[in-house]
Amino acid sequence: MQQFKDLIIKGSEHLRAGEFAKAQKVSQKLIKAGLAQGYLLKFQAHQKRDQTQEALKILREYTVAFPKDLIAWKTLAEFCRDQDFFDEGIMAYDQALECHEAPLEKIYLARASTLLRASRYEEALVDLEKISDSGEMSLPVRVMKLSCYNGLDQCAKSLERAPEILADIEMIGEEVLENSIPMLNYNTRFEIARANWNIHKDQSKSLQNLFQALRFIQVAPPPALQLLREINSQDTNAECKLFEVIISAKTKVPTMEHGHPHDEFVRQYEVMAEDPDECLEFICELETQIKSNSLRIRKVGDANNQVDGDLKGVYFQSLPELLHNHH
Repeated sequence: MQQFKDLIIKGSEHLRAGEFAKAQKVSQKLIKAGLAQGYLLKFQAHQKRDQTQEALKILREYTVAFPKDLIAWKTLAEFCRDQDFFDEGIMAYDQALECHEAPLEKIYLARASTLLRASRYEEALVDLEKISDSGEMSLPVRVMKLSCYNGLDQCAKSLERAPEILADIEMIGEEVLENSIPMLNYNTRFEIARANWNIHKDQSKSLQNLFQALRFIQVAPPPALQLLREINSQDTNAECKLFEVIISAKTKVPTMEHGHPHDEFVRQYEVMAEDPDECLEFICELETQIKSNSLRIRKVGDANNQVDGDLKGVYFQSLPELLHNHH
């Protein structure tokens, strides 16, 4: 057994070093020995190289070789969820629920999140109702229900319940779910913005709600960008095209890294607009936490991607990347 433990350690070291071919050689030895860790190692090697189909194939083989292994089914379910392979992901969560000592409520929550992403709101609500009202999952469940209500055009119910959720996040969140607080705040406030826009079409109030939500995260997810474009309601025309823009700016509060304060960052955008100047207008709307007049375009060109939409605005925003200019 020590031999196999050493192999598992060596395989993990190869992964960390980016030596994926070596990691796969180790994984084959582990699989040949009948060890589940071999499948996980091989999956991770493919995943880190963005080889989606190969990674999926290995996970399927893992579940065939170990049909009662909770980790096998959960890993397959989470991978499928993240890749938007919703039907297979939901099936994998169903299998995970059948495994010995499966944490049922956590799996129901994860399964509900997949159903939600697949726009299967009624089914998601059924799963969420199976989770107890007390404990650490109470707040995430209530926030996810807001998304379901909005998806089912029950926006008034979402607006009615959201204020109490925000109050509870502020009161008990730090003790119970410290690491999840920013996302809970974002998701709740985003659903408030979404519900307000769907019901009232109040541009000013909806934008205010949306930007309050975005303060809690570093990058705007696609649904937030879509809502922002809908609220702004600027139709495209024959002059429009999708630009790829890289900007630099300075944060209001420097970040300490490697013993030095850094305030300048770069970020990539994809923007549907008539020209670079109009791109900058849409980008400035999102860059609310920067020093005044610090935003600059470093690079601009035509984007390679196609987008589905006929409204002007931002279609993609990357995470900010700090610039490390040591003096």
